[in-house]
Amino acid sequence: MEHFWEVALSVGGVGAIGAFVFWSLYKGWLKLGIFQTLSSAQTFRLMILFLVLTFIFASIALVGFLLRNKLPSLGSASPRLTVESLKNATYDLNEEPITLKDGSRDFKDPNQSGSTSVRLIEWAFGDLDGDGNQDAAVVLSGNWGGSGIFMYIVPVINDAGVPQTRNPSFEFGDRNTFRGVSISNRIVSVEYLEHGPYDAACCPTMLTTIHLELRGRQLECADQDCIKKTE
Repeated sequence: MEHFWEVALSVGGVGAIGAFVFWSLYKGWLKLGIFQTLSSAQTFRLMILFLVLTFIFASIALVGFLLRNKLPSLGSASPRLTVESLKNATYDLNEEPITLKDGSRDFKDPNQSGSTSVRLIEWAFGDLDGDGNQDAAVVLSGNWGGSGIFMYIVPVINDAGVPQTRNPSFEFGDRNTFRGVSISNRIVSVEYLEHGPYDAACCPTMLTTIHLELRGRQLECADQDCIKKTE
């Protein structure tokens, strides 16, 4: 029976469903005593009325089926973000908007003694806010004129295919060595080497992983372990 409905819906649509229901029920109902006294003309009008009602109810059922099965996919139909858009976006680092060109930006900051350098290091795609669309998390490094190279991760929200990048950044250390980033079940995992108690500033060796989640428009620690490692 289930196979019949699938074939009927694909081949004949509402008409096939209506015909099947009509054929299944109409003949049986006419055997009831109340219908035995009807004339041929009355029986014909009753048949037409029954057929119309069957068509209406089948149409309502079909619309309900389509709404239930098609509308959820429409909610997740936003275009995917592209790597190119991430490489040429504007990010807020240290509360300053930095616009990248092909993944980097170098310029002279009048408030600093040296030059400023920002690099897009890596990115990961995945759903951050639970709307079914593909968002992203980008890792950037920033040198603000001194010897430090600071690491940041910024959430990028997919707004109908347009990357919303002007979100607060999460800093995770100075001169750490980045190893990888991923998104799974709305959690961002960042793996890097940080400095152990005997490591030189140039050469961190202690493997660390932190887990972040989107709260509002910014990434925050998803567990106590992350809080301890970044405080």
